[in-house]
Amino acid sequence: MTSKPKSKLEEQATAKGDLSYSSWASGVTTSDSPEGKKLSPAEAQAAHEMHKSASGSGSLWNAGQTFEERDISKWAKQELKQQLLGVRIDSGDIVATISSVTKVEGEAHIWVVRGKKRVGFEFHVDCDWSATVKRDGGPVQVSGTLSLPEVEPDELDELEVRDIKLKDSTKDTDDAEATQAALAAVRNEIPASIRERIPLRPQGEGPMSGPWRSVPLPERSIPSP
Repeated sequence: MTSKPKSKLEEQATAKGDLSYSSWASGVTTSDSPEGKKLSPAEAQAAHEMHKSASGSGSLWNAGQTFEERDISKWAKQELKQQLLGVRIDSGDIVATISSVTKVEGEAHIWVVRGKKRVGFEFHVDCDWSATVKRDGGPVQVSGTLSLPEVEPDELDELEVRDIKLKDSTKDTDDAEATQAALAAVRNEIPASIRERIPLRPQGEGPMSGPWRSVPLPERSIPSP
């Protein structure tokens, strides 16, 4: 019998080794998973319901107290938007930014597996961009859209930025040369800037140093058995 293929998040949660956490997860504090005591299924469910109603975190423990899952999707989406809105390129006569994040679909989770933290996430993001091109007759404003279809741990180093396009409102501008120059600059330079701003980098040996910020999650405790 063929087993059902795992989703990306399931693969991240059950992967062998220490799929680490980084800046998004580095501030989460948890108590060590208890090794000596096992909870019955009824006790585990009661503990889960009590913790869920008290904290609203959506945590879920298994009966053996060796696995805990926490949904951090809402927080991660907000942080992802904030980081993307900080994207900016300046290539002399052209300055371009991510002007808005129009869609973020997906989810992010923290897992505590036998006392070790893992983080997993998968998002699809759509953005608007805008650019200002310096011209002799005055600045020309150009705007467009782009897509990040696979924001996932194993895709970050070569994160694809797709569908970088002009908006219909700027396709018919009187200065076609400026418009095409802005589009070329965005296509050539925005992807690298976006990769630098994505705040989550998994590392086998722990949090990875780099230019992205270390943003702690609100402290939440794990329920005791």
